[in-house]
Amino acid sequence: MNGEKLPKEHGFPVRLIVPGLYGIKNVKWIVEIEVYPGDYLGYWQRKGWTDDGTIKIFSRIDSPGHYQPLRGPEQQFRGIAFGGPHSISKVELSFDAGRTWNECQIEPPMSPYSWVIWNYSWKPPKQGKFQTVVRATDTKGQLQIAELVRPQPAGASGYHTIVTEVETLQDRL
Repeated sequence: MNGEKLPKEHGFPVRLIVPGLYGIKNVKWIVEIEVYPGDYLGYWQRKGWTDDGTIKIFSRIDSPGHYQPLRGPEQQFRGIAFGGPHSISKVELSFDAGRTWNECQIEPPMSPYSWVIWNYSWKPPKQGKFQTVVRATDTKGQLQIAELVRPQPAGASGYHTIVTEVETLQDRL
């Protein structure tokens, strides 16, 4: 792992990683491999979790933070997005609770299976509070699901939303 011997806590001596699937489908501590003539239901599937395990399109705002005061004529927004089994083609930000959208810049991903880092430079039109929302689209054209859903049983989804408060549009001296 990362050029080093796989540590025991990560599944030494071998671990199966399936890109685009939740960890419940990525097996640690393999002790034997058996050919099974059907759909095997593992521990988590028997507990009611998804059998599919495909990671949903996901995005988040990492900076600025929720309710972080913003000062100055221009603000930098930054975050990540992940497409599950596909990469991300587009990330958008809204400053009016999702009524209008602005396309962000995406940094090239490290691989087709990794997240992307996105950036957006925003010039606030006025002082005050803004409901800031992010959403992503994968390379197959599928848009992130807006509805907030808990992780169990099939993975979390929903737009990440923060409140940003622009205190002043001028640079402080």
